[in-house]
Amino acid sequence: MNYRYFPVLPSKLGECTALRNLGSDVKTAIKPIVEIPPLPKNKEYWSKKLLSSTAPIQTHIHDSVRKFSEVWTKPCFYDIGAWLPNDQAENGSNVLLQIAHEIGLAGGQNLSCPVVRMDMWDDPDYKVAIKALAPRIKTDPVIRFDHVSTSDLSDEDFILEVLSGMAEDLSISLRETTIFFDFASMVGTSIAEALARIEEGIELMARAGVRSFIVGGSSMPATVNDAVEHHDQDGLVVRREMTLFQLAATQHYHLDIGFADYGIRSPAAPTEGVFPHQNGKIRYTVAGSYFIARGHSLRQGNRFHQFFDLAERIVNSRHYLGDHLSWGDEQLQSKALHLGGTGNATSWVAIDTCHHLTLVSSEVDQVMEEVEEARTSAHDIPIA
Repeated sequence: MNYRYFPVLPSKLGECTALRNLGSDVKTAIKPIVEIPPLPKNKEYWSKKLLSSTAPIQTHIHDSVRKFSEVWTKPCFYDIGAWLPNDQAENGSNVLLQIAHEIGLAGGQNLSCPVVRMDMWDDPDYKVAIKALAPRIKTDPVIRFDHVSTSDLSDEDFILEVLSGMAEDLSISLRETTIFFDFASMVGTSIAEALARIEEGIELMARAGVRSFIVGGSSMPATVNDAVEHHDQDGLVVRREMTLFQLAATQHYHLDIGFADYGIRSPAAPTEGVFPHQNGKIRYTVAGSYFIARGHSLRQGNRFHQFFDLAERIVNSRHYLGDHLSWGDEQLQSKALHLGGTGNATSWVAIDTCHHLTLVSSEVDQVMEEVEEARTSAHDIPIA
């Protein structure tokens, strides 16, 4: 495993802006798992371009892939995220193949590899599509177990049979395959519970020869109301996923274990709808937690100018790490001084995400140092 941090990010403007502004050292240290989001079901949220298109799904996929490809020219994975496994574009192509086609047109076919989804494998349309991409998958195979699949690990014979079938159909070796245990939203899931599932999964996968894993999830609540109870207050949300990764990686130091999270978004957050009283907020990642400065409705009081006040609260807190850390931290410092515009919800996703990816990349490096120390210590223990 050449990478250790695999952030799961949607191909949206906020995340793309964050990736574009990452430091070169962070860009070379991470391998994003990019999810192309489906079109909103409600056409009220479609752009004029989509509404006038005769093939809106193809147009949406084209624009999403181009948006990401323009800012990221390094290796990455991609996934269909919230699409259904048998969803099709207007030309009849499965959306996964349509995404792969657009990636090829954007010149990223040699850098991008689709993730294989355990939860979609039994769908015949998905299986046909993913098998067509087998030559790319062979370069770096990853099988993603979603939160439901990780709950089914006790059915050992079934899991091993499915994995064996995947390996045969895709012409991959399980010894060279990475298993991604994706807990998605970890709200309501304890570290002990998740670690027990990982232990069960690692023990099972070892029987198939697997030695490479990714452990991931997110403790970010679905809404800011769940993270900070009252308006214009601050709060901390513990990032249990990082502790989970640290424990799994150090306890299984003989294996290759990487980390994944969902940036600063919650995988359980609503993806469409009208939010008339959306609050201003800044999600600032700190050691082991998210420090969240919550404002108030963007339609009330000082409206978007509240972001200046929120930035001040972050910068004046004991958590702020200085404007040298990342582009995101530079932007925070600037906004705290009331320089430039206030920004909007999308631009603050970019600022928060850039800081997050930078800090978490360094945290993952620290865990890997602990892993190396554990390996060295185990090697140095004399045999009785």
